[in-house]
Amino acid sequence: MLSIRLTRTISFYLSLAVSAVSLTFTPVFAYADEGLKQEVSTAQPVLEDTVKASEIGININSADAMLLSKKLKGIGIKKAEAIVRYREVNGNFTQMSDLLKVKGIGKSILKRNQELITI
Repeated sequence: MLSIRLTRTISFYLSLAVSAVSLTFTPVFAYADEGLKQEVSTAQPVLEDTVKASEIGININSADAMLLSKKLKGIGIKKAEAIVRYREVNGNFTQMSDLLKVKGIGKSILKRNQELITI
């Protein structure tokens, strides 16, 4: 009985170590009693797609329409496509206020996103 619990404990800690090293956390289970399965962790690592936009910023000169619409507040796919079109026709944005020249982008949208946007 003791060796089974010891084996499970070692297996549990090895699973945690492997998960931490591979940066992929899969569900890990600890056995408190015989037959009782208790989930300990289903944590997912922070991936590029889930990183907050405010931590990395969204470069409006290089982001595609999908990324712009996904990360910026009040920007749907149509407005994001308008930003990309404007950029393609007029060149890169040199300052954030240049976004006001894009149809559908007003001061309120610019203000809500100013901390998210990089040039």
